[in-house]
Amino acid sequence: MLKWILILCLAGLTTATANADELVLAENGKSDYQIVIPDESKDALIDNWLLMTAKLVQAAFEKNGFQVNVVKEAAKASDKPGIYLGATELAKKARLKLEEIEDWTYFIKTVGHDIIIAGHDRKDPQNDIRHTQTSLALLGTVKGACDFLREYAGVRFLFMNKDQEIYTMRDGKSNAFN
Repeated sequence: MLKWILILCLAGLTTATANADELVLAENGKSDYQIVIPDESKDALIDNWLLMTAKLVQAAFEKNGFQVNVVKEAAKASDKPGIYLGATELAKKARLKLEEIEDWTYFIKTVGHDIIIAGHDRKDPQNDIRHTQTSLALLGTVKGACDFLREYAGVRFLFMNKDQEIYTMRDGKSNAFN
C-alpha cells in the first residue's frame, strides 16, 4: 500500500517543524487532489509549460496508482483540494510576490489543504536582446514542481530517450496534449 504524505509547516515552508500539519495527498489507491493550472497567462509559451508540468505531476501520481485530474482554475471542483501550479488566482490571494523573483526561485505554500507551487514564469529576457523567437523561458514553477516531486513523492528524473518533437510548440500551440 502506497501512501503519499506531505508535511509542511502552517506558514507554508517546506520543512517540517513542531507546528506542522500533515496532508495526505494519496492513500489506498485514491487521491482527492486535482492539479490546477491558471486559466490563461500572458503568454502561450508559459501556458504550454505549465500544462506539461501538470501532466508530469499527474504522471507521477498515475505511476504510483493514483488518478488525479488536470484542470484550469475556473473548472476546478470546489469540493476537492488542489495542487496549484503557477500564477493562479489562489497564488495571488496568498500574496505571493512572483513578479519580484528574478531567478528560478519558487514558493511551496499551503493554504488549508491546497498546495501552491509557483515561481515567476516568463520568457527568457535574452530573447528580446538577441531578437530570437526561441521557446526558452525562466520557469520557477517547473523547478518547484520537480523539486516537490523529488522531495515528497520520491520521483527520480532520468534521461528520456524519446522523440521530444511532440512537446515543441507550433503556431503558438502544443500538440502534446490535444
